[in-house]
Amino acid sequence: MSASPTEARDTWERLYQQGLAHARANELEEALLAHRGALALCEHVGGPSTSSSGDGDGHGDTLPQQPNLRYVVLASLGYVYRMLGRLASALECLEEAERNLPRGDPGRLKALGELAVVYRHLERLDDAKRACEEQYEAARELGLEHEMERAVGNLGMVNYQMFLLGGDTAYLDLAIRQLQERVERCRRLRSAVEMPGDPRDRAVRVQSATAREAIAFARLSLCYSAQGDRARAIEAAIEGQGLSILSRDPSKIAFSRFYVGRALFLDGQKEAAIAQLNPADGYTPIAALSKEPCEEYRGYISEMIAAGADVTLRDKTGYSALDYAVYNGDELTQKILIEALRQQLSHEEVEQHRLESTLRKGHRELFQDILRPVLLQPDKKTSVNQLRRAYAETLASDEEKARQFDKFKYVRFEDFARCGRLPRGTDNWTRCFGDDADDDLFVIFMSYTWAKENSGNGGEISPDDEENTKYQQMISAVQSFFEANPDVDPAAVCIWLDWACIDQVDKDVQARGVSALPISLAQCNAMISITEETYYERAWCCVEVITIRALQRSYGAHRWHEYEYDGAGRGRVLRKGSLDRVLSVAATKVSFESDRPKLKFLERQAMLLDNAAPPLPPPDPGSAARPIRLLRLLPATDASTPLQGELKQVDLSDAPRYEALSYVWGDPVFDHELHILEDGNDDVVNITNNLSLALRRLRLAGEPRTLWVDAVCINQDDAEERGRQVAMMQAIFGSCECCLAWLGPFSHEDDRPRRPERAEEGYMARAMDTFERIAVHDAGFLGSKRETAESIASMHRGGRPIHADPAKHHYLLSREETMMLSFLFRRAKLWERTWCAQEFSLSPRLLLVAGDARLDWEWVESFLDSGLRSNVFHGSFGHGWVMQIIGQSFSSPKRIQEQRRILRGGSADDASTLMEVLARFRHLESADPRDMVFGLLGLVDPSMRVPVDYTKTTAEVFVQTTAAIINSRGDLDAICQSPWFSSRNDTRPPEGLPSWAIDFASHNAGDLVSAQQGIFAAGRSQCQTPCQVIGGVALKCRGRRFGGPVSAPGVDTAKHRFPTYMGPEEVIAEGRRLGYLKDPDEPYPATGERTTQALWRTLVMDCTAYPTRRLTAEQVQEETKSLDGILDEVSALPKDTMWREKEKFYRKLHSYMMLRRNRETWHFFTTDDGRFALGGSEVREGDVVAVLDGAKVPVVLRPTGESMDGVECCRFVSPAYVHGSMDGDVDKGISWRAGNFSSKNTRDAKTRDYTFTKALIKS
Repeated sequence: MSASPTEARDTWERLYQQGLAHARANELEEALLAHRGALALCEHVGGPSTSSSGDGDGHGDTLPQQPNLRYVVLASLGYVYRMLGRLASALECLEEAERNLPRGDPGRLKALGELAVVYRHLERLDDAKRACEEQYEAARELGLEHEMERAVGNLGMVNYQMFLLGGDTAYLDLAIRQLQERVERCRRLRSAVEMPGDPRDRAVRVQSATAREAIAFARLSLCYSAQGDRARAIEAAIEGQGLSILSRDPSKIAFSRFYVGRALFLDGQKEAAIAQLNPADGYTPIAALSKEPCEEYRGYISEMIAAGADVTLRDKTGYSALDYAVYNGDELTQKILIEALRQQLSHEEVEQHRLESTLRKGHRELFQDILRPVLLQPDKKTSVNQLRRAYAETLASDEEKARQFDKFKYVRFEDFARCGRLPRGTDNWTRCFGDDADDDLFVIFMSYTWAKENSGNGGEISPDDEENTKYQQMISAVQSFFEANPDVDPAAVCIWLDWACIDQVDKDVQARGVSALPISLAQCNAMISITEETYYERAWCCVEVITIRALQRSYGAHRWHEYEYDGAGRGRVLRKGSLDRVLSVAATKVSFESDRPKLKFLERQAMLLDNAAPPLPPPDPGSAARPIRLLRLLPATDASTPLQGELKQVDLSDAPRYEALSYVWGDPVFDHELHILEDGNDDVVNITNNLSLALRRLRLAGEPRTLWVDAVCINQDDAEERGRQVAMMQAIFGSCECCLAWLGPFSHEDDRPRRPERAEEGYMARAMDTFERIAVHDAGFLGSKRETAESIASMHRGGRPIHADPAKHHYLLSREETMMLSFLFRRAKLWERTWCAQEFSLSPRLLLVAGDARLDWEWVESFLDSGLRSNVFHGSFGHGWVMQIIGQSFSSPKRIQEQRRILRGGSADDASTLMEVLARFRHLESADPRDMVFGLLGLVDPSMRVPVDYTKTTAEVFVQTTAAIINSRGDLDAICQSPWFSSRNDTRPPEGLPSWAIDFASHNAGDLVSAQQGIFAAGRSQCQTPCQVIGGVALKCRGRRFGGPVSAPGVDTAKHRFPTYMGPEEVIAEGRRLGYLKDPDEPYPATGERTTQALWRTLVMDCTAYPTRRLTAEQVQEETKSLDGILDEVSALPKDTMWREKEKFYRKLHSYMMLRRNRETWHFFTTDDGRFALGGSEVREGDVVAVLDGAKVPVVLRPTGESMDGVECCRFVSPAYVHGSMDGDVDKGISWRAGNFSSKNTRDAKTRDYTFTKALIKS
């Protein structure tokens, strides 16, 4: 299917604009891909090579005949090549563009400006001067101030280089005047008021002027240094660096560091200069200058090395200065850098750096220049075999690549099955591509984790154990693969296995095999992941999965399955690979940390292969641009018609019209297809069953429907893009016309057979209709019976009438109707999802959707706002179940309604703080635990949000978020009264999470959350902010300790010492038996009250329930009298008196319900200074109790015997209630001193500093 001229031009424009945006963001590889795509479109559909038959079937009818489009792309492509240091390619593109574009064309002026820079780098100064002068005159004629400014600046640098060549100061003076003129012109251009036209174009021009002003200042610094004016040189360099930082472009910032560092070094400020040359982020000026080979920059590189620059540093993409020099083929710069490496490293290490740089270049060329073009061919059935041939031909013709990468190898499955164990390369089972007639091979790549040690193999590292477990798993996985893929001929199947296909003896050949591993994966038809618990924690496995997902999603020629344990753990099953798991090499483990840069590089190359969703350029700094993708879902009248759509990029600033889909992905099996039609191609995006159902139901019959759908509109494999888009969720859902909440699939609490999907949708439709009738008080519909208000009001619960309003008639629902509402508001899984809660809360209009049924949220809102009318839900099966329906079915809608009210009110009070929002929705779930934070940030006050960064591990995100909460509140409530803390501690936190950091993925309920209401005040109200997190794991706090727990022998919890069935009289008796009440009338040391009273107040935490409130002084006196009276009354009862009869006496105590609650979960202990206390279940003898600045309750700590920065380290164990120390009493008579607080404890009774450290990680 050929594209129309308009569509072809739109595609060209999209690719070209993407290239420009990526270039502005310094994403040069992405810019190169986009510009090459636009250029290929020109060459494919325009010019003399198009069809001349005149019958309309040729490509000449596709793109309007505008040959200038080619040269416009070449001008931009020349800039990208120049920035990549490929000056020969840049010169070729720019000279062709300059020759062919009309004199007054802005594209030609751009090409002239770039040519001038390239000529300067090539030392062709006369040509550079001619290009600058021609650019200036043409720009002056057209009134293009920004091109005149650039021409003047380039002329200034030409004259500066003339000065360097001959020493004529007249050139230097002229250069300074021209560069000063450039600064003034740039400042005029930065005035947005003077710029007419589109605001986005204006923002781009302002950004460009700012960047060029920074360049002018930097070069002025060179000139001032040449004059000997060091002060002005430093001033100009710092001015330029400030402007470069505004761009957020790492390359520009790195350049600015050179100019500042150079000026400081020449002034004798060597330490300050070194800080500029060796930055912590790895974006070094040496690497930036190594990208653009020229004699001028080589001189600067030599200067920096002499000043002490570290040439081993790598930036966040994993590249070093040597990598850039090797990639652009600049042998002279390579020699300088290698010589510098020899001054810092051993000969072996230097050689390793050189080899890695050469490998990176080879990988980039193979991935982008060979693999990608072959995979883009339309015949997917033969493309993998063509890829093998292209790879083999490359190694045969390119000796350098043959030295770097091994041949493609495999083992025939019939041989693999005969072997009886994992074959090794020396077993003669391995074949090379080309050895056989292998055109029809179907190769399966085995991805797995190695066994740690095979004791039957002399103790050496081996991929399998003595029982050949891995081998048996692979055999079973392949057999399951045959069943799932009947189109595959078993006789043609071969296996790629690292143990067999990478030489394990010859280290040089082995290195070539390891280097070729991701390329070998691309030459396989399928991959099977033999998953274990740690599979996705391993970096190599992560790279393999990222690669196969990119290949599968983008080109449709590869298959991927996971061989994993089923949900019940009964055995392994083969499933299609999950595309929803977020993967990042940065968050995985490597056997050797030195391998991580290589793996991050391969991860990036795999992402560049991903063609499923064209990369979204990041917003320009200083611009209001907010790019997103939208799905244009094409219409269909037949439900069986395949799903088809178009992806288009839009800017939220343009207020596009669309609906946003909120749904859960469902089972992570991507076995349904969405066809994306673009440029005449039919690309397939694999989606889950639930999304497929939703799109089919939402698809219109007569017109397209524009939707935002996360799985389709966000590249889920690109962690950076995903982070940017997640940070825009507030804008995406806040700008949509309507949020469509797809209610399927539904959860069930038993294993009974389920209704078919259509039946469930019908059931949900009836539930929606029932709810609407309730919301409008439809008396004719609701139930078949009526009861008077007096009848219902006579029903009691907990000594109080159930209904507060006896003046109205109330209606009964049948059990079936009640179950419907439970199904509607409880069983739909999206009520359990973090992302859905945010999406529901942000959307201006919300529509619940199930099949063809709809329920407008306005009905839910009106019902909830009128108050829950429990009488509506009464049935013949008892009121206890009715109350459960009210509490559970409407808990999630009630929270969402409250959040919508907060957002509508524009409130920035405590309700929108980071801690309040995360705590409000802590009961929800997310597939990625990091989304328990990221998935709710759109609801948080913008000033309190944390950055969205999916390259960080879960532990790093939780540490960052906990620290942000502490800093925003100025206290330690997040730790000491955490809503996520459980005294039972029955959950496993993320690996690497320090004991003090909150596990936001925990669904525990904090029993001491009431302390946030200010009922306790054990410590000082504020802690030091910003808090200090040492090494990303240790929290430095200030605190003091006053005792350690002393456990009674043989008992561990308060429940064991004072079981739930005990009444108050039995609790007191047990306290005497255990020795806590040797003399009940003896004064309690901390408060002076009777010990009996102190024990009781400890067990109830000095509070009443429910709701939790602190006992007042009057209540304490009353409790004391009541407790004495109850002891006498109950002791007088017959021994066979029922518990229910006794409880009538117990309930006279305000705090009785607190006693029942606390004994279930809290650990009773005494401190070594005689205080009664309650803590979590992990409290042990040897722990200590401390009070921290900013903590309302004491905490239990466990010393680890370590120290950091001279500060004792402890593990955080639990918050605590310590009777007599909950109101600042511990401060009396105790002096303060500065200190740190860790997750570890101390033993003496002095004020201490504590630090929470990694050694105290929860486990």
